[in-house]
Amino acid sequence: MSQIGIKRALAEGQTAPWETAKKDENRNKNRYGNIIAYDHTRVRLQLLEGDPHSDYINANYIDGYHRPRHYIATQGPMQETVRDFWRMVWQENSASIVMVTNLVEVGRVKCVRYWPDETEVYGDIKVTLIETEPLAEYVIRTFTVQK
Repeated sequence: MSQIGIKRALAEGQTAPWETAKKDENRNKNRYGNIIAYDHTRVRLQLLEGDPHSDYINANYIDGYHRPRHYIATQGPMQETVRDFWRMVWQENSASIVMVTNLVEVGRVKCVRYWPDETEVYGDIKVTLIETEPLAEYVIRTFTVQK
């Protein structure tokens, strides 16, 4: 019996347009210049009154198995994008946030601490830390999010 191996490589480099992410008014919302949101799958935030450029966040929808746009991948928030991050969590009715980085890695900030010690208001989104459960390899934090 022989085995047939299928090798699929992920495409490298830009594979779709990212014009919105490259606009001057959005560049400072991208942590890295080469990891930005593609236009066709980007999460569009609801516009804030008086700010025609407030719909951009560095985040893209990802398809799940038989579930189009079921997941969202986003960069670790920066200080200036924490408010947008929580707007997205509320808008998209996100039930879970999985952080796959440390705040600092090899001396470089990868993500700001976007959660409160107790309660914090980010724009018009109120986030309250309910419980922190430290485990061996990760921490589970439970929040309430209100608008």
